[in-house]
Amino acid sequence: FSALTYLFVGPHTVTLEPGEVAIFDMYGAGGGGGGSAYTSAYNQPDGTDGGTVTLTYQAKTFVAGGGGKGTGGRWGNGSHYFNGEAGLGGKNLLVTDDKFQVLYNKNGEDAIIGSRWDTQLGASGYVAKLRTSHGGNGATGVGDERWSYGGGGGGGGNLKLRCVNNETTPITVQINVGTHGKGWSGATNKGDDGGIAAVILTK
Repeated sequence: FSALTYLFVGPHTVTLEPGEVAIFDMYGAGGGGGGSAYTSAYNQPDGTDGGTVTLTYQAKTFVAGGGGKGTGGRWGNGSHYFNGEAGLGGKNLLVTDDKFQVLYNKNGEDAIIGSRWDTQLGASGYVAKLRTSHGGNGATGVGDERWSYGGGGGGGGNLKLRCVNNETTPITVQINVGTHGKGWSGATNKGDDGGIAAVILTK
């Protein structure tokens, strides 16, 4: 192994020469945090889901799952309100192919609802220096005593694969890296964006 390459949002094609080995360390994006709004506000203050990372060879596709969105809270008054819900962790998808060995497989972490007095935290991510995979924080509630908070986003999954080209000709692997989940960004209390998706390629 001689080089690290970071693959970010968009499609990528990776070619392996005969006998070449590559390691794909795949991180799904984190979900966006939910917002908090008054019931008169126009739209539902949810975040958006984090994007997946897919690796396709021929007709087979591995997936590092993206974290689920945190949903938003709405406040009308003390007898008519609801709180946001936390996003779920991304789920990885494996297939079987003799060229690929699974080195690590961990689904994303679910976000957890805590006290309404605190920010609803997104799930933790994996690679701090890249800011990958973590869920976005939810919004502080606009209601009395901080009710109607937004939920935090779920974390992205991490899937690490080792690929060996055991053919006599080059092979190509298709990678697609999705976008991070967006926090709700309406007029009142906003949610935070989730962490990015990425692939760390070693070959």
